[in-house]
Amino acid sequence: MTDLLLEFKKAIGAEGNDNLDNQLTFFLNEVKGYLLQAGVPKAVLDSDKSVGVIVKGAFDLWNDGMLSSYFYERADQLRGAN
Repeated sequence: MTDLLLEFKKAIGAEGNDNLDNQLTFFLNEVKGYLLQAGVPKAVLDSDKSVGVIVKGAFDLWNDGMLSSYFYERADQLRGAN
């Protein structure tokens, strides 16, 4: 699977230090936990199919403190993915 932290940092244009990496990893883990509890199959969650939505959700939390409607739409789509 793609390195989520690296993808997140590329998406936001960040060069991190350990403190930033820890903060970004926290958001990535929060989003993954949300998706798992929302019914996204673990196999899908652990595949490259979910990278975009995980990074988007983490960006939403990091930037706005809340998840976007786009994130919720993609999460719904991933529930039925194989």
